[in-house]
Amino acid sequence: MLLNFPNVKGRALSSPMVWVAALLVASLTLIIYLPALQNDFVNWDDDKYVYENEHIHSLDFKLLKWSFGFHMSNWHPLTFISHAIDYALWGLNPIGHHLTNIIFHSVNTFLLFILIVYLLTNVRLAKSSFSETNYKTATGNIIAASVAALLFGIHPIHVESVAWVAERKDVLSTLFVLLSLIFYSKYVIKQETKKTNSQPLHYILSLIFFISALMSKPMAVTLPFILIMLDIYPFQRFSFKEIFKTHKKVVIEKIPFVFFSLISTILTIMAQHSGGAITSLKVYPLSSRIVIAIRGLSFYLEKMILPIGLSPFYPLPKNPILPSFEYIFSIILVLAISIFSVWTWKRGRKVYMAIWAYYVLTLLPVIGIIQLGEQAAADRYSYIPSIGPFFLIGLGISAAWGKHYSTERVTFISKKIIFLILISILSLLGMLTIKQIKIWNDSIILWSYELKRYPDSWLAYYNRAHAYSSQGDYQQALKDIDRAITYNPKYAQAYYIRGIDYIGLGDYQQALKDLDKAIECNPQFAQAYYYSANVYIRLENYQKALKDLDKVIEIDPNNFTAYNDRGLSYYTLGKFKEAITDYSQAITLNPGNSTYYYNRGMVYFKIGKNTEAVRDFQKAARLGNKKSQEFLKINGIKW
Repeated sequence: MLLNFPNVKGRALSSPMVWVAALLVASLTLIIYLPALQNDFVNWDDDKYVYENEHIHSLDFKLLKWSFGFHMSNWHPLTFISHAIDYALWGLNPIGHHLTNIIFHSVNTFLLFILIVYLLTNVRLAKSSFSETNYKTATGNIIAASVAALLFGIHPIHVESVAWVAERKDVLSTLFVLLSLIFYSKYVIKQETKKTNSQPLHYILSLIFFISALMSKPMAVTLPFILIMLDIYPFQRFSFKEIFKTHKKVVIEKIPFVFFSLISTILTIMAQHSGGAITSLKVYPLSSRIVIAIRGLSFYLEKMILPIGLSPFYPLPKNPILPSFEYIFSIILVLAISIFSVWTWKRGRKVYMAIWAYYVLTLLPVIGIIQLGEQAAADRYSYIPSIGPFFLIGLGISAAWGKHYSTERVTFISKKIIFLILISILSLLGMLTIKQIKIWNDSIILWSYELKRYPDSWLAYYNRAHAYSSQGDYQQALKDIDRAITYNPKYAQAYYIRGIDYIGLGDYQQALKDLDKAIECNPQFAQAYYYSANVYIRLENYQKALKDLDKVIEIDPNNFTAYNDRGLSYYTLGKFKEAITDYSQAITLNPGNSTYYYNRGMVYFKIGKNTEAVRDFQKAARLGNKKSQEFLKINGIKW
């Protein structure tokens, strides 16, 4: 027999206690995260995903087409579609967007509970070091699932994934990963227990949910290998020694999963290359990446055990030095866990190796071998991997709870102590989570917190400067952006923001100098050219404005604001034909903007084409343009 299914009464998922407990755990998770509803958007990717992303303003084929392209150095169409649905429901009210993240996270907690109970109900963890009798009771399964799911639900290391709107991809992808695992487990268990034909519906659903996970966040690419690991243990469907002899069917089952994983990997690498997100080996050599990867395996475990010093951004060390304590400790810890897992596996206690393998496999895409950006680690990367260690802790608590001591009194006291310790730990984690949620309240609070942890973080200075600039506090923004440039003098975006600040202060000459510097650092910086043109328009130097706007349109031919501004420049210079052409292109690219119709109408009116002018004014008026409405009222024309 490949699977060991104990026939124990009262252990089925149909038990009301299981569903009640799962709902309680999910509800507690939701309550803990309710303070996030008071948070605003932050200026770290929330702008690109939501509040400055005009592509999500409509649910139509155009959105679908755009979503399936490469954006944000990634490929995750379902994530963008979910943001579009949120926009349709809530507009740009951050409460609704945060609520969706919280609901997804709570549902994930619920699904994790169900997955754990289902596995423990149907598959005995053969020869584990935990109490064997504990898995013969529904209570033991509920305790293990409750502890693991609560740790997952309320641990502060997951705040980044939930309280950060742009990390919708984490909670959404994990939702599909858990559904895929649940239906795969159902497929395997029903197939083995009934000894009949396979359950194709469960298999197909598992594959569909896996594809959905990939389309939400490509971190799910290792799921096929997780399924193989589950087939080895606890399902015990095959061993590598006999993989091509007696287990061909099990291998064939994984081919579609591996195929879609490979497709997602290729698409992701292409997207990251196109966005310049992959750091070159020349910048960060392979030896340093290996050290960082080993440090990462230890780092996330440390943060799960002692969640203090959590940060939105952990900068890469300039020179990872092996003799330093943290790296030596990490290497020793990873080696010790690996050796222990192998040793226990050989002794028949396979649960440790299975959970360690799950943890390593799920971290592989983000561990740093392929270095993305300048972060050494990120709390959000632990979202799926943390399930393994939390599951192990749940098993341990369940085993300790089910253990019988010398007398009933001792057993009662020990259970009371375990309960009090567990409640204390969970309460502390809940309080830390609520405290961590407040850090994501707004951009200034977020980056001020980051600077307390890393005072020389150029990224934090830059983002806080951007936040001050958005609020019109240009003096404070300049102080921060100067610090950012001091730490990273080649960052084009910093000069660009400083240029915007000087525009706000009315210092156009200094603004032009910074915008020119931004263009020098990045010759393809379309927005720097655009604002340079904007300054020249304010200075009424339309020839130079045209030169910059030509460059903007060359780099970004879909920039409708650039066409509008170039139309204005042509109009001012008396080049009416060119102005009409540009306004028409702006309308084609953004037909819902009333200003473009009004501007084109003014050109038609200027050259005596009154019929065309009235038609444009009427269209602009119907879109809510006040100037057009006033013009038409004065002339007694309806719209």
